Amino acid sequence: MIITDVAVPKNLLDRLIKLNGNGTFQETVGFNGDTTFIIFRRIPIEQENYENKNETYYRATIVYGYPTKLDDEHDEHKVDDEDPASIVNHIKYYIRKLRPECEMTNIVLELWDLNYISCIKEYENEMLKRNSKDVLHSRSIALRQASQVGYIGSIFRNNFMRIVNFFINFFDLNFLVRRTS
Repeated sequence: MIITDVAVPKNLLDRLIKLNGNGTFQETVGFNGDTTFIIFRRIPIEQENYENKNETYYRATIVYGYPTKLDDEHDEHKVDDEDPASIVNHIKYYIRKLRPECEMTNIVLELWDLNYISCIKEYENEMLKRNSKDVLHSRSIALRQASQVGYIGSIFRNNFMRIVNFFINFFDLNFLVRRTS
């Protein structure tokens, strides 16, 4: 699942609303199990680095996910985690592959094209602010959370969560933090 924030021009958002309804949370599900979530606010944002300065832009979050069993083993669109452009190209490849050619597919592809404007510059600036130790630490945490734990690991994890839940529900944690007067 890939999540990103973009600045969407008003005309593109109006096309999306015309097809999918007026809700601020839009969900589309493809025939092959891929999903797209679009969350937006109808509050205009102002920034000076947009191509068309006369048009109104809105902040939106787009999420795309597809079943990993659909990954091609001989995929010509290899993903480089260091390069946001390769991630966007990979997403667009799967949208074209898994969705039929229609107006909604074109809108979703245009939304992911907006990442070249906002997401990549923001990602590069954010990574330059951090030192490499922080970047590597956050990447290792994300990989650890996303990796499969296996049967024994899932038993351990589930029992650990049950024990934690028991202690949270049974004991009043304020009892441990009482003030002495």
